[in-house]
Amino acid sequence: MYPMVSRTCFFFGLIQLLVAQNFHVIDERIASGIYDKRIRPKLNEDTVRVTTQIHLLYLGPVDEKTFKNLHFKEKETFSKSYAAACCSYSNIFHRSTYPTYEIGYYHRSWWNDPRLKFNTSIGAITYTKPPADFIWIPDGAVTNAKKIERFVTSVRTVLSPNGDVYVSQRMKAVCSCPMDLDEFPMDTQKCPFYMESFSYKSTDMELVWHKTPIIKENTDLEGYVLENIEYTSYLKGYIINNVTEHYNNLVLTFVVKRTFAFYFYRMYAPTVVLMLFNFGSFWIPPSAVPARVALIVTTLLTNVVILQSVTEQIVKVEYVTAMQLFLLVNILFVLLAVLEYLVVLALEKRVSQRQSSEKETEKSGIANETFKLEVENENTTTAKPITEGFSPKNFKSKLINPQKIDHLSRAIHPLLYCVFCAVYFGYYKK
Repeated sequence: MYPMVSRTCFFFGLIQLLVAQNFHVIDERIASGIYDKRIRPKLNEDTVRVTTQIHLLYLGPVDEKTFKNLHFKEKETFSKSYAAACCSYSNIFHRSTYPTYEIGYYHRSWWNDPRLKFNTSIGAITYTKPPADFIWIPDGAVTNAKKIERFVTSVRTVLSPNGDVYVSQRMKAVCSCPMDLDEFPMDTQKCPFYMESFSYKSTDMELVWHKTPIIKENTDLEGYVLENIEYTSYLKGYIINNVTEHYNNLVLTFVVKRTFAFYFYRMYAPTVVLMLFNFGSFWIPPSAVPARVALIVTTLLTNVVILQSVTEQIVKVEYVTAMQLFLLVNILFVLLAVLEYLVVLALEKRVSQRQSSEKETEKSGIANETFKLEVENENTTTAKPITEGFSPKNFKSKLINPQKIDHLSRAIHPLLYCVFCAVYFGYYKK
């Protein structure tokens, strides 16, 4: 038993010794200046190929009310990259007007640095300190990020004997997401995640996706459903001193669909119920002015309040969103109910005035007929009544009955509203 324990301790001691020697070799190269972390690998020889993978930890929340400029420190983050591209800060401020989303992830990179080769039979060695402190690392960064946080305690660097380098570091970024809110809240958005090399052109460093470009750990997103993640890469050209230089770009696109149920129960369902109460005003007799006016005004004010509340939840845009359109049409139907009631009141007043006039005429005994004189011969004339539509009775028959207007409105207004809802949801929920 004792010899076995001794051999085991000797074996592990030897391993620790070899690992310590390997660390010592790397540290000695760095300290002696043989290895310069400021110089990229394979300088003047070949292009450094950097393979990238994103391990997605979480996505969101999405902040659609973001409408502010960058702070000074955030300007400094962008200034170095955009100055290289001869861009002004106006472009940066234009980016800052977009809504933002938060992403937490592990950024993983692989590349080969021949200067870090070492002889060993035990495999790779692992560092737990930030790699930028002792080796060269790629300068890829998230170009549409407003804020980036690197977790210093969550970093892993692995050096292989053949010079392969693997770095994994946990990061959190707040990125801009240009949105088209025409179909809000039944919209699908594409939020990009751009990674680009600013210092090294495509001839010096090549950014490529790993064969598994993204690993999803948690796809829950407040207010949205993550439908798909698209990835691509391309070369982006900048004109610097009349010369076009190309830089590698890696792009992740998060395709998210807004959760409609939240807005349905909070906005659509209550407003539809309110509109049913509004249509119920046509069943109230025109003489009940307080009841009918109170119902119509309450419906109108409630729709206006909901419209203001919805507008405050999203970015101030210059166009009308789908939700705002729905509320505006609701308000239009309420105004039509007001107009219909005014017409009914006006006709009721005319009918009551005509009835009062007829009663006064009957009491006075004056005939309600108009006569004309017809000459039969030189000595004889005949008076004949004119009955061609000028009597008050005939005039009354030509007046529109206010009750008929209410009866028609009871059917026409709900029918038109149902047609609108069918067309509306059929178009936006396609």
